[in-house]
Amino acid sequence: MKNYRKKIGALRDESAELQRELQDVFSALGTKLRESYPELCEEDNAQDVCREYEEAGERLTLAQESKARIATIQSRIEAIRQEISDGSTERKHLQQEAVAVFPGIGRRAFEIFHDNTYLEADYAERFSEISAAQNEVDRLQAELDEQEAILESKPFLDRIVTRGRVVLLKNRVSSRSEAMEKQYRKLGESIVGSDFIREVNDEELNRVAEPYFAAERRISDIADRAEQLDKERNELESELSQLCEGRRPGKASSELDDQIRQLRDTQYNALAQFARIVRAQLNDDARETVKHHLEQIASLESNLSDKQAKIQRLEAAIEVERLQSEIDQVNNDIGLREREIEAAEKRKDELFERRTQLEQDRTTQEERRGDPEEL
Repeated sequence: MKNYRKKIGALRDESAELQRELQDVFSALGTKLRESYPELCEEDNAQDVCREYEEAGERLTLAQESKARIATIQSRIEAIRQEISDGSTERKHLQQEAVAVFPGIGRRAFEIFHDNTYLEADYAERFSEISAAQNEVDRLQAELDEQEAILESKPFLDRIVTRGRVVLLKNRVSSRSEAMEKQYRKLGESIVGSDFIREVNDEELNRVAEPYFAAERRISDIADRAEQLDKERNELESELSQLCEGRRPGKASSELDDQIRQLRDTQYNALAQFARIVRAQLNDDARETVKHHLEQIASLESNLSDKQAKIQRLEAAIEVERLQSEIDQVNNDIGLREREIEAAEKRKDELFERRTQLEQDRTTQEERRGDPEEL
């Protein structure tokens, strides 16, 4: 068919593209007319399409606001989670820093207690364990000092024994001192929970203890902030659940995207339809205002009409070829039937001749037979 179908396919693709361009221009024209001449929406034949555009706009605004709110809530919830996590990490570090100052607090508190006998009545029991430990360390240290002092004055064999005792005493002093570090830590933890620091109001003790109290204040602030954030998160999650109507936020946002696209298409098509409706009703002033759009439309419609006309001609050419082929087939059938008729007429003549011959033979035999009653 001389590539007629291929040409038609190409022309239809070009026509579809022209239709899209034409719809774009009509939609742009509808936008311009609606902005510049809103009274055109009052025309009887344009009211419905203008109402459709406005209703779609209202639903579009709601959908966009819902999608934006979902994104804002998700972002805020994530920020809250991160802030709570950061606060928890900071709280752990602060707790470690607070524990680290316990030995210093305990050591300074013990020094104050040791130097101020007026405190014994109220705090003797709290300091009894570490006092005993310190007395033991002092005793061992005094014994060590004594053994080291007499070491060189001893005879050779006695020096060996004394050195062994010195080593043993050093190990005991070191062991007791390490144990006291743990007791200082325990005492410091006990002290910060009492009124001791406030009561003695020692400048050095206050300085040593300040990092602990600073950490505690910060930990308290973190806990308060975490409570506030947790409450805010619960409220946001409740709002998010209502916005998403029980769906996952991702699915809800995806569905809103689809809805937004559909509503935009509705507005786009409504504006194009509005322009098509009122185009013929435009006065000279309006036509001059949208002259460029009207010229574009006229050019596109003309081009589209030309392509449609060519498609119709090509379709007619295809139909001509189809009809010619069918005519040729009918002619072939007619020729076949004529040949069949000619053969049938010939056979008919042969049958007539055969019948005449048979009738003659019968007559001959009847004459030979005679009267059948005489047989």
